[in-house]
Amino acid sequence: LSYCECHPLALTLLGIGLFPASPICPSIAFSLGHLLFISKLFIHISPNITAWCSTICSNLVERG
Repeated sequence: LSYCECHPLALTLLGIGLFPASPICPSIAFSLGHLLFISKLFIHISPNITAWCSTICSNLVERG
């Protein structure tokens, strides 16, 4: 990933939809879409398939 030294790498990653693992010199970044999906999964989770289906449906509705 190329970036300008005048802007922090963490801000550049956020600008392209990635969440940096650290604010200074991040070595890994995570997709914001996947993080949103996982947070929804934890909201709907229960020990059965219904939680998984509810999360998938909710995520797809939000994404259109």
